[in-house]
Amino acid sequence: MLDYHELKRLQEISNDYDDREEAHHMFMKQYVSVLKPEPKKYWTTRNKVSRTEMIEASPSSMEIQSPSLSSSQMSIRRSRKEITPFQRDIQMLRRLLRKLHIQRTNVEHEQIFQLMTQFPQFLALDQRSNLLRQTIEVAHLEICEDNRQPVLPSNGFFLILKGGVTSPPVTSQFPPLAYQIPLGTLTVGQCFGSLKPSVEGQLKSPWYITTEENCEFLKIDKDEFATIKIKFEQTEYQEKYSLIRSCGEYKMWTKQPTDELVRLIEWIDYPQNTILASEGFRCPFIAYMKTGELTATHCRLGIVRPAKTLELPEVTRKLLLHTAQRTFAHLSQDDIRREYINQETRKEWTDFKKDILNDVIFKKNIRSGQGKWQHSMSMSTAERLTKSSMH
Repeated sequence: MLDYHELKRLQEISNDYDDREEAHHMFMKQYVSVLKPEPKKYWTTRNKVSRTEMIEASPSSMEIQSPSLSSSQMSIRRSRKEITPFQRDIQMLRRLLRKLHIQRTNVEHEQIFQLMTQFPQFLALDQRSNLLRQTIEVAHLEICEDNRQPVLPSNGFFLILKGGVTSPPVTSQFPPLAYQIPLGTLTVGQCFGSLKPSVEGQLKSPWYITTEENCEFLKIDKDEFATIKIKFEQTEYQEKYSLIRSCGEYKMWTKQPTDELVRLIEWIDYPQNTILASEGFRCPFIAYMKTGELTATHCRLGIVRPAKTLELPEVTRKLLLHTAQRTFAHLSQDDIRREYINQETRKEWTDFKKDILNDVIFKKNIRSGQGKWQHSMSMSTAERLTKSSMH
């Protein structure tokens, strides 16, 4: 910036001095005073001025304002970044469901299932977790692009991922399919709809309408769920029927009592070394072993609880009592004591071998993953190496 008053004063020097060379010398000596230093400029807050607008301010006032500005900006950024775990789960569901169900991997299906287990309405669809896992494989993302778009809950199960739904007003253009129950507004994380088949002659469920544009739902179609359920029950029946027929005592049963018993069986899993019944107590259910061994491995059993046996016809109950035989009744007290000693001896021998092996491995400071032996150096060896290096 130029100081025009100072420039005008310097121009008048030529009139004061008769010697032209001396006037030029004085002008060049004082021309620096014409250059005026540019004042410092500072940004103001965004809510008062635009980004390109600047004002002059003293350094002292700027030092006072800068901490408050930085703290407010940090609080705004922090509030934008902080999201709740529930919002994070909803975002993950939306991301996973953007893939077609035939493109999702088994790991992604399992992630969706684990996220859906936090919604009680989803778990209430069926008590069998394996069936719900298979149902997740046909879940897809439903998008309603228009505002006030109708949604029919009787078509399936819906979980709101974005937007919301509400009941249409009485003066709505949509036909009243049934008596409209005031619903209120359902928002993100709430569920509606049903997977139960419609009873013939029953009034259809009412319409719901979206509250905004681009609403997103996780949808499980009712017809697809019915198909999966039929296949699941057929497979489960075949497994239970084969399990009963594989037991030697039940091979002579006819199909009718076998089917009656199959309907009462439920699956249960036990880890290894689980005690089902202690000495002096009865097992709380009738068990048919599908996989594993009770004394060694993970077991999957088909069980019939005592309360459910009362649902069997009288003839089937008598047949069940007649078929049942005592298991391990031939073992005497000496046999049990001998088996216990054998198991304890094998355990002690295994522990002894493990200790010997560990001593051998760690004697020379062998460490897994390092790939080299590390020898511990004695004091005499260290002193000898030191003396040799000095000489």
